[in-house]
Amino acid sequence: MAVVGVAGLSVAQSTPAAATPVVSKPMTLIVPAYQYPLSAPDTLQGIWADLAANPPPAGKGYVIANPSSGPGSGSFFSSSDYTNYLYAIGRVQAAGWTVLGYTPTGYGTRSLSGIEGGVALWKSRYGTSQVRTGKLEAPVTGIFFDTACAGLKWTGSSGDGCANKPSGFNGSPAAFFTDLTSYVHADLGGIAVVNPGVQPLDPTFLTNSAVDNAVIVFEDQYSAFTGSPGPDNDSSAVNQVGTIVWGASTLSEEQHVVQTAHTNGSNLVYVTTEDDDDFYCPPGDLYVGLPPACTVSVPNYFQSELTPLG
Repeated sequence: MAVVGVAGLSVAQSTPAAATPVVSKPMTLIVPAYQYPLSAPDTLQGIWADLAANPPPAGKGYVIANPSSGPGSGSFFSSSDYTNYLYAIGRVQAAGWTVLGYTPTGYGTRSLSGIEGGVALWKSRYGTSQVRTGKLEAPVTGIFFDTACAGLKWTGSSGDGCANKPSGFNGSPAAFFTDLTSYVHADLGGIAVVNPGVQPLDPTFLTNSAVDNAVIVFEDQYSAFTGSPGPDNDSSAVNQVGTIVWGASTLSEEQHVVQTAHTNGSNLVYVTTEDDDDFYCPPGDLYVGLPPACTVSVPNYFQSELTPLG
């Protein structure tokens, strides 16, 4: 996918005072932390340092870890990279955040067994064995399924986010994620968050509690959110609903997103000043022996995000 005035961070502008709460019931932050986490051994950088220094509101919040379009493996993900991610995940867990493992679904281009294999790798590499060694505070038991198709059927069209039917699977997109969510519950025991980034065409995603624990119904820049923030999911949704917005440059824009998303039924939210390129901060340069391509921090209004959500 996937940022002050906190813990001595350097920012170009001063941090505004925390705003008066703008929501009437608790919401939960869900923060994509896609940047490489360490600048030196045992030294967190950027968004990872920010999150480790700032506990989530009311002791509940999610951080999405994405070592390498998944849990990290292969020749481009070294043993030192793995050690660094264990350290970073453990530190944000110690601050009270729940870490979700990033797992792409490829809009249907990946098979069910292939995706389940990625989930199993999160369990084996970031599970209870690493808790016993003291490297993690808790096993990673939740999964963030990205690039999800939420259409009525598999169409092979990139226009609606649905590719051809996954290999070896004969059901609908909703049934596909029902199976994946059941696998997460049975094998890891935590939450499954499905991210099509748009309002699902199939209402089953929101009304059938067996499909997912959470669905991200909006992920885009602020200008797109102001033009079309999405329908009201408040009365129909059984599952949790989420909104992620980047490119919101001011505190008032952040407040507008939180209030509107809440009114429309979202109870998971994250708003950032970063644009989409920096927001996702792909660490590709890392894997050819160069420093990470960019440094992402929480937004300068992050204290406001923490305050009204509690």
